[in-house]
Amino acid sequence: KFRQSPHWDFGNVSCHFFEGVLTLRGQVRSYYVKQMAQELIRPMPAVEQIDNRLQVVSSAAGSWGIVD
Repeated sequence: KFRQSPHWDFGNVSCHFFEGVLTLRGQVRSYYVKQMAQELIRPMPAVEQIDNRLQVVSSAAGSWGIVD
């Protein structure tokens, strides 16, 4: 789903699916991208719950730091 999105800027995202729960992990560049990633997978029929553990990072002074 992420690769098919016209807004492919999901950074480093991994997914783990177990017993109806899809867990998202990794780092993204904004809260908008974090929410978009979640909404892209929401309509998948086997997904009963989404555990969004994506961290939002920023590039202050050229280095990435965790915001969330």
